[in-house]
Amino acid sequence: TCQSGVSPGTEGAAAARDFQAVRATRQFGEHGVGAMATRVERPFLDREAMVYEADHRWGNDTWSIRTTAVLSSIAVQGTQVNDSGAQMRIDRDHGNGWRQQLFLLHLGDELQLNDFGFLERNDFNYARYDLALPDRSRLRAGIDAVGARSGGDWQGGWGQIDERGNDG
Repeated sequence: TCQSGVSPGTEGAAAARDFQAVRATRQFGEHGVGAMATRVERPFLDREAMVYEADHRWGNDTWSIRTTAVLSSIAVQGTQVNDSGAQMRIDRDHGNGWRQQLFLLHLGDELQLNDFGFLERNDFNYARYDLALPDRSRLRAGIDAVGARSGGDWQGGWGQIDERGNDG
């Protein structure tokens, strides 16, 4: 299966922007790949932003892996700034209510995706590990008891360990 789309646009105000986006995806059995390119021109600011993204998805009944890499190339008043970012999510379903997930994210300090409205912040590293436990697990009962004593919240049996980098 192959899908693609194109989205051009122009805003009409004095501080307007012109934007284009193109995305294509392809499914190969258990694998899926995609790519996207965006361009935003803001003449009022003498700014042009190009963003390129590639992603891969793979999964079966037990495993799921999703990866994304992104590059930005921004020109503002003749100055060029380039940077990159990436994310990966690995999900393992052990069955009977047991599940693990690892999420990794890196956003370079000069990565800029905001011209199209995608990025809350840059210069950020983040890692998260989640463990889902069956409702009737002895380990789950112990974690719930510890969470209740410490004021923690283990909704749905998901225990989370977060590691945030930089100033996040």
